[in-house]
Amino acid sequence: MLSGHEFEALFDKLRSTLAIGISSKTDEELLASISEGVPRTAMQAWKERLSIDDRRNVLAYIRSIVHFHHLSPASSD
Repeated sequence: MLSGHEFEALFDKLRSTLAIGISSKTDEELLASISEGVPRTAMQAWKERLSIDDRRNVLAYIRSIVHFHHLSPASSD
């Protein structure tokens, strides 16, 4: 389990990686970013420090505070 300071550090790093296209990412893609990190960003990998349940909780928290757009297929009219 993360301490308050560790959670704040994780949240700051996650917030710094939120980009325009992130809201269309699947849970699996975001969980991979949390687990493996994001190259050339401040987002480090957390798989060695957080259990899978903790990483899923981080994902759920992100989903709760960021408005996500789900892309729908273009109509073929």
